[in-house]
Amino acid sequence: MKTTPNYGLKLPGENDFYSVGDFNDNFNAVDAALTAAKEYANKKVASIHVPVKSVNNKTGDVRLTAA
Repeated sequence: MKTTPNYGLKLPGENDFYSVGDFNDNFNAVDAALTAAKEYANKKVASIHVPVKSVNNKTGDVRLTAA
């Protein structure tokens, strides 16, 4: 069975039998990759502090946080 080059997701051929297990494996791989990307981004954002003094004529410190 062919796989995608970046994440190794399973690519069934046109004549392959559909497998729920392959489908679930692909979604688990995507879920793990997205979770890792989110955790990486959250670590990067946590260390950023930009002391903005005003935005659209509103004053005060603005703190950016990850959602």
